[in-house]
Amino acid sequence: MNWSSEAVYEGQLRAADIVRNHTLNNDSNSQEIPVLLFVDTAYCNLGENIEGPELNSKSKYNEGEADIVAIIYQELKSYGILDENIGNKSD
Repeated sequence: MNWSSEAVYEGQLRAADIVRNHTLNNDSNSQEIPVLLFVDTAYCNLGENIEGPELNSKSKYNEGEADIVAIIYQELKSYGILDENIGNKSD
């Protein structure tokens, strides 16, 4: 949260007491896990695809970026991180 507070809110964003010390670490893992990760896919030739047969459609998707998200998700799960702490809604 420190990054977003400084980058976007001029240092004015403050965490609520209930989440102030929230991390992805738990008793089953001792490795420090980043809570914010930027993945720059520029120049990776992943490409965007247009949804549907209409070339003027505004709906796009990127399978390469989706694959990267799936890899990161599986890595977090291997550390024992729960879905609700990853941002994955399973229902």
